[in-house]
Amino acid sequence: MISAFTYKSPTTLKDAIASLASEPGKSEVLAGGSDLLALMKDRIATPEVVVNIKSIPNLSGINVAGGKIQIGANTTLTDLIEHAAVKKNLPALVSAARDLGSTQIRNVATVGGNLCQRNRDWYFRNGLNPEVKEELQYSSIFPMEGQVYVHPSTLAPVLIAYGASVTVASGVDAAGKEKTREIPVEKLFQVSDLKGKREVVLAPNEIIVSVNVPVVDGVKAAEIEVRERQSHDWPLVQAAAALTVDASGTITKANVVLGHVAPVPVRASAAEKLLVGKKLDANLATQAGKAASEGAKTTPKNEYKTALVEVAVKRALLGAVGNEYWKGA
Repeated sequence: MISAFTYKSPTTLKDAIASLASEPGKSEVLAGGSDLLALMKDRIATPEVVVNIKSIPNLSGINVAGGKIQIGANTTLTDLIEHAAVKKNLPALVSAARDLGSTQIRNVATVGGNLCQRNRDWYFRNGLNPEVKEELQYSSIFPMEGQVYVHPSTLAPVLIAYGASVTVASGVDAAGKEKTREIPVEKLFQVSDLKGKREVVLAPNEIIVSVNVPVVDGVKAAEIEVRERQSHDWPLVQAAAALTVDASGTITKANVVLGHVAPVPVRASAAEKLLVGKKLDANLATQAGKAASEGAKTTPKNEYKTALVEVAVKRALLGAVGNEYWKGA
């Protein structure tokens, strides 16, 4: 770990934002700490100021009002999993959180932290030469801007499928009112250059306050993750599907999002277009899976991911509508 940094533990959002702004680009937010502390120990992150936001009220907890579920950014994954309204209305989000890490990690890791974590690229994490990439079996099959790392958040694809947004605070105005902006989770991420440019579009003095997920009647959702091992492992591929289905069983809207296959979560737009206006069965789900893998750019070591995308999308779609066939698909 680096030898010296300033540690601040503000009790108000205003003071936390001011602390971050005091050293723009050289400050880090500490919430659960499961990612930041590892980065600091490996000298990947070397902040001059660490701002602990754990003591700030109203950044944790879950509220249900106005047709949406508002999840505080400091809410732990365990609290998310155990909340009755989340289990009832957002089962795919519970599924994603439940499979994240170990029990110990879920007890400290936060919802906001999961969205803002740094990427897991071997060359970024281990300080290797990014121009010489030989071990590509876990890399992106949809590379972007020359980057082949995969986005690490498992909550993000599900939140995008549900149409969620985040509320971000950046200080207070002259009247003392918090300055906030709303960002769709789909627009929260950008491709990092593995140097100064981060994986999220937040300014150095911005903090995620909450994640806001609409609760819409008729939406059926599920997510599937494929791993080398089921316990305490990063997904190789993830698919999240949220379908709006009318009384006849026809799909009127389809959100299909892929995770761990690109530097940002990606919408499978070809699959979404294929699904709308049809009734889902195993054959249509198979076609959608193949459509979702269109445009993949693979290497001999990661081409297996294309097949995994097809299967994951198929299973997520069938799981969303409660079709038991997916278990053997």
